[in-house]
Amino acid sequence: MTYKKPRLRLRKLMIWGASGLLACSADRLPRKPAALGDADATADASMPMPIPPEAAPPNVNPLVACPSAVATGANPMIDDFEDLTPASLVVDGRAGGWYPYNDETLGGQQLLEFVLDDSTPAPGNAALHTTGRGFPTFSGFGLGLRWTETGSESCYYDASYYSGLRFWARGSASLRVTLQNPSVRGVGSGGTCPSSEVCFDAHGLGVTIGAEWQEYRIEFESVTQAGFGLEVGAFRPEQLAAIEFQLGAGTTYEMWLDDIAFVRRGATTDAGVRLPDSGALDAAPSADAEPDGGE
Repeated sequence: MTYKKPRLRLRKLMIWGASGLLACSADRLPRKPAALGDADATADASMPMPIPPEAAPPNVNPLVACPSAVATGANPMIDDFEDLTPASLVVDGRAGGWYPYNDETLGGQQLLEFVLDDSTPAPGNAALHTTGRGFPTFSGFGLGLRWTETGSESCYYDASYYSGLRFWARGSASLRVTLQNPSVRGVGSGGTCPSSEVCFDAHGLGVTIGAEWQEYRIEFESVTQAGFGLEVGAFRPEQLAAIEFQLGAGTTYEMWLDDIAFVRRGATTDAGVRLPDSGALDAAPSADAEPDGGE
């Protein structure tokens, strides 16, 4: 099925990054440290890239387990964007928000916005829209899942109830979807990766986003580190700090994202593409599969 080009009737909370500056319109959008993706995710989903020094302040609280930041399976939908704000849904122990990041190159441009989109095949009519160009090292956007419980600490999210992640997307982008554990984040960003190591080599998969809306699925058991930084072993879903969509060096991209959700363990395979370890999009959509719903 071919979906028509969206008619964007409303834009809210536009966040531009230009000349190395990001103007965030909500306090829940924290400035991110350096985090890199693949220059060509289709050709090589684990291509290493250099990491610049951390940009986060050195006094960030360490990420810790919090009793309320634990998945129960009550609602796997992370965000459907229907409220047209950077805040994710406050459900199932999650409370976070979307943020952009880039290498702060002078003249680079990055846009993250939340728009009405008549073309999305998912329920509702809203989506995240992002564009970027002019960043020779890296750029991207991400979502923190639980920043704080009492205001005095930073929480990671226990997603071990779930088996993976799914989302709808369209556009023109080759990227790496990464799932960040504290073990790969620098100490200045609440993690445990020491300054003597190369940090932010998060577990993930390379993905190429095409022009038509498509649902993508990533299994937790399939994600691996890219190989450029500190080796930390297998991904630990019980310590999920953030989900990031990492664009590679010098990438010019445009992308729409909708209905990002976790997948319940044992759920029927979602309609859409199930990504193999390589990240190659060679699996056909399933015509009779039932999606893992958001309620």
